[in-house]
Amino acid sequence: LTDRVDPYLVSITIMLLVVGLANLYSASLRETISDTPIYIKQTYWALVGLAAMTAVIFIEYRTIRRFAYVIYGANLALLVAVLFLGGGAGGAHRWFVLGPVSFQPSEFMKLSCILAVSSYFASVTGPEGLRIRDLLVPAAMTAVPAALIVMEPDLGSAGLLVLLFLTMICMIRMRPRTYMALAVTTLVCAPPVVFFGWRYLKPYQRQRIITFLNPESDPLGSGYHICL
Repeated sequence: LTDRVDPYLVSITIMLLVVGLANLYSASLRETISDTPIYIKQTYWALVGLAAMTAVIFIEYRTIRRFAYVIYGANLALLVAVLFLGGGAGGAHRWFVLGPVSFQPSEFMKLSCILAVSSYFASVTGPEGLRIRDLLVPAAMTAVPAALIVMEPDLGSAGLLVLLFLTMICMIRMRPRTYMALAVTTLVCAPPVVFFGWRYLKPYQRQRIITFLNPESDPLGSGYHICL
């Protein structure tokens, strides 16, 4: 068991969990929406998550890898289904509600995309490193669910999915030409993507970005908590 567990990673995870629950307790101390305080509900889910983490530790990673693409495909199907059958606030379609339990497929897609993309990289990475064409398949595996998540709409989760992919390609071996090609592609594509992407965003999404970059622009409104 000790060779499967990174004590530093587990410690950091638990510390973040405790800090998050403490912040939630502080923010919802006067919350009276339901009989059960929200921080208590989140504590229950945290315990479920820790139990799931413990269970996964005992599963051989090669077993998980064998089902990586199956898990990815199942979650991709859920993302398509939630657009037609899901519910949410303000006309969004993000959640499946099954009686007292609800879940968001995009959250599961973050994990399944990591499994599928990392499995692909493990199968194609050689001693010389990856070529630019070797990145096309994992890029598509990330872009398709990200586009579906944007349609929900959930820009934050879609952006996180892209960030996960970029983080993963920073951790793999690539040929020098691949780094150069990625740099040139980024410089060429970034301006039009930002321009047209900004026009596509909804007003509240634009405001979130503006507040993140310049919270002082609305210190008593959307930027209040950041400035505080």
